[in-house]
Amino acid sequence: MLAEVSAGTAVESAPDGTLRLTPLPRPGPIGPFAALIAGALARAAATGGTDRFGVCAADPCRAPYLDRTRAGRQRYCCELCNNRAAAAAYRSRFRRG
Repeated sequence: MLAEVSAGTAVESAPDGTLRLTPLPRPGPIGPFAALIAGALARAAATGGTDRFGVCAADPCRAPYLDRTRAGRQRYCCELCNNRAAAAAYRSRFRRG
């Protein structure tokens, strides 16, 4: 993915003194944004593993998210989806009796 959206990589010094690879943007209107997002996704996968990427469990939302919880059990992309799913579950239980 990085090869498709970047014009290469550069070695940069991070604030903590470590070195990291940073994708260089391709020319064009979305080049810098695409390189920034691709780099962030690559760093997130390297740091937390690909198990931390998920798809929202709320219906009809299917937005992707990065699970940043300590336990690694996030199911929804945002509080809105979480609240909608909880309200729907409550209504379902209430109707049954």
